[in-house]
Amino acid sequence: MSAADTGVLLVIDNDALYPGMDRTYSNGYIPTVTDNTASVILPLKPTSGIESSTVRVSVDLGNPDNSPFVFENLNQTVALREHTVDGGSRTLEAYLIDLALPLTADRQSGRYPVILSVQGTTEAGDAFEQTFTVYVTVDGAAQESEPPPEADVAEALPDFEGNTPAAADEGVSTSSGSLTSAQATEPPPQPKSVISGFAVDPWPIIAGQEFSITVNLQNTNTRVSMRNVKVTLHGETDDIVSAGEAGSFYFAEVKPEETVSVSSRLLVQPGITNDAAAILIHADYEGADRTAFTADEQLVLQVRQPVRLEVDAVNIPAQVSAGETLSVSVNVMNMGRSTVHNIRAQLEAPGLVPEGSLFLGNLESGSAKRGELYAFVDFIDANGGMEQRYGETAGRVILTYENAFAEEEVQEMIFVTDIQPPLLPQTAVLPEEESENRNPAFVQWWVSVAAAGGVLAVLIAFLRRRRQQKTYEEDDA
Repeated sequence: MSAADTGVLLVIDNDALYPGMDRTYSNGYIPTVTDNTASVILPLKPTSGIESSTVRVSVDLGNPDNSPFVFENLNQTVALREHTVDGGSRTLEAYLIDLALPLTADRQSGRYPVILSVQGTTEAGDAFEQTFTVYVTVDGAAQESEPPPEADVAEALPDFEGNTPAAADEGVSTSSGSLTSAQATEPPPQPKSVISGFAVDPWPIIAGQEFSITVNLQNTNTRVSMRNVKVTLHGETDDIVSAGEAGSFYFAEVKPEETVSVSSRLLVQPGITNDAAAILIHADYEGADRTAFTADEQLVLQVRQPVRLEVDAVNIPAQVSAGETLSVSVNVMNMGRSTVHNIRAQLEAPGLVPEGSLFLGNLESGSAKRGELYAFVDFIDANGGMEQRYGETAGRVILTYENAFAEEEVQEMIFVTDIQPPLLPQTAVLPEEESENRNPAFVQWWVSVAAAGGVLAVLIAFLRRRRQQKTYEEDDA
């Protein structure tokens, strides 16, 4: 399985405000429509698994029969470079996709998806592709119509006395009781609902877990109330479902410039394949003269797959002897749905001198890797008294890795072992008859040789440890 199949190599930058955006993605960025052109901005951050300095972007505008967009070649190559964000307060490195989509003259109102397919190359040289969907809310094109002839207008309007006005050649009444054409066609004032803020807890959202969301809706009109307001809040797809709470809310009235809040608890499905999910907020309400209106808003939220890295129990002998080299096997399994990056392990314990750390690299979903850590068994405290040189020591194997968002996480495995004195070479056992006939001086000589062998073993262990320490110092230098 390649990184192109499972790795999340590009993520939406939810927190930074890029030029052309009125709010960040975490605060509910929505593409804007100005002068019959929709502006779509999508900032993407690379993870450590991507090699490409540029990516290729393909744009899918949907079905030409009902799409509000003018179809033209929008495919482009986007470079990874520094961008000034947050009003010039800082710079960030990102692939910034910035599209200007012309709208057709006969478009219909609605929410339309713009699908962006991004292709690039991983560090391993594999091709990858990720898809991002951004929704654009479009108002229908203004329908121009010719005003009725002045005589027709006059015929349609009664005069102040309630009588039918005279024909066009007799003129139209302009008395104070008459209605003008402008007065007859002027639309009533429209209250408008917008999202003024929202909060999500916990943040970030984790796949397979519940979260609560609170959305603030404001009536931006300064004179007209919103009445009989019904607000519905739900996930755009089945990847986000209700966690047992209502998704519809009713308000009899929302006064001019007043803000109301709706809250719900939702669940992100464990099998979600995207790293972002959309929450839709739909409002039905009435304005002046019971005129019906609707409003739609969208919040795009970042979703993270939980890291589920499991490690087999560390198998370390209950007793080890000074002068030995200890081998520790580390077997790591990725039980999660996303790739885990830059996995490394190291061993720490008083009396154990590691030969180095273990690097396992990246581990894709559903795979496992094994490696060996080596440590020289030394004295517990080489500078202390004899009673401190041997005995029980507690240590740990530390596993460090990065998730799909380049954030470092750590796991630790604790172990205990007992460091024993060096093993002395075993002496030959003489038959009882021979030992009785041996010269005492010969026996004393044999014991001396055995003792010298023990001293030699300790010396060899000491010299070996010093040689390894010297090698580490040269490597560090």
